[in-house]
Amino acid sequence: MELFVLGLSHKTAPIDVRERLAVPERELPNALEALGEVPELAERMSIVPAHIARLIDQGRPLAVGEPANVILVDPAARRVVDRNDSASLSRNNPWHGRELPDPVVATVWAGRVTYQK
Repeated sequence: MELFVLGLSHKTAPIDVRERLAVPERELPNALEALGEVPELAERMSIVPAHIARLIDQGRPLAVGEPANVILVDPAARRVVDRNDSASLSRNNPWHGRELPDPVVATVWAGRVTYQK
């Protein structure tokens, strides 16, 4: 099983940072390879930013006794968008009927499952 973890706050990250980190799907394998191995990636994307921001409950290691804040991803998962499954009251969805990546399997916050397929 592959495990890929990536985090960026769309609420607090400046738009220029988000735009620089946006990677077209076709270029994702090369971008991931350039980021390094999983431990290096976790340090760059989670541990160091949490340390800089002095967030003691964030950027913690995945270890027994630590609060688990993770997203589990299946990079091969895809699904067909159905406008009727949307939480929006609007039904004019431009993605209706298209197959798109749907990689998030589960999210865990402070050791509690907050989303699961």
